Amino acid sequence: MNKKFTLSVLSLLFAVGLTAQVKTFTLDLSAPGFMGSASADFSHWHYFSFAEGQIVGTSDTQFENIEGGIGTETVNSEWAERSDWDIAFHAFDIRTNSGTSGNGLAGAVKIEDSHSEENLADIFTNLTEAPETGYAADKVVTLESGWFYFGMNVMPPLRSASMSVSEASLGFASLGMGGNTENPMVIAFKTADGKYAKVYLKQFLGDGTEGNPEVGAFVMDYVYQPDGSRDFTTETGIINLQEIKGEANIAIYTLSGAIVKQAKAQAQSIPVAGLAKGIYIVKISAENTVQTRKIVIK
Repeated sequence: MNKKFTLSVLSLLFAVGLTAQVKTFTLDLSAPGFMGSASADFSHWHYFSFAEGQIVGTSDTQFENIEGGIGTETVNSEWAERSDWDIAFHAFDIRTNSGTSGNGLAGAVKIEDSHSEENLADIFTNLTEAPETGYAADKVVTLESGWFYFGMNVMPPLRSASMSVSEASLGFASLGMGGNTENPMVIAFKTADGKYAKVYLKQFLGDGTEGNPEVGAFVMDYVYQPDGSRDFTTETGIINLQEIKGEANIAIYTLSGAIVKQAKAQAQSIPVAGLAKGIYIVKISAENTVQTRKIVIK
């Protein structure tokens, strides 16, 4: 028996059923406003993937039916066809890859927006399971009189009278002559491929300091569940193979004997995000040694 390998196998760390990780995403959407005022970037849509944890692309805003500088802001057809984004940001407006905005399975349901910042943080933390129903797909919304969006890349600026958005996020922030406001909220999202995420929209207005502009200092906390379940308390992560020397073949089986995952030990970690909750048998083979371990994915 290879004693070194045996010791290595005994040091296997099965990192499954971990506490779900809260991630923070920030995006500087500040831009010059009309007549030098502080404003946000209303000239682009920025497309975000929960799985990637980052912006995966950007498109310009598009207008049609323009009359008197006011037009309908239309959806970029190329991005509507794509499946690699879940939500998109246009200053404080949010789209999901659903309905009139995209062909994905996304959607959104507002959890809460009427509490203090401290209470919203608790509501976000205590949201341990995504709602089963209630996710609204995007639709074209006619904006109220005076609630116009300025495209700063054109002169004179175009203004949008209607746009395709997620209604769940409406009211997060507003900019206007009477002052700028923000209304933090907690939202549950479905992703483009039908998985789940919870989001705490925390900030859009900053204090004007470097790195925290007066307008467009977008910040959100989120938890993404990659295994397709609605559970936000744990996330199915990886099996880490610590201190393994040499090559080992790793196979994961269901209790009925069906193989669901294979990998080489040199990888040092085996992703198991695609496995459902349950009990599995892990078989480790190297040289003349074969050992098994039982794991539970919660």
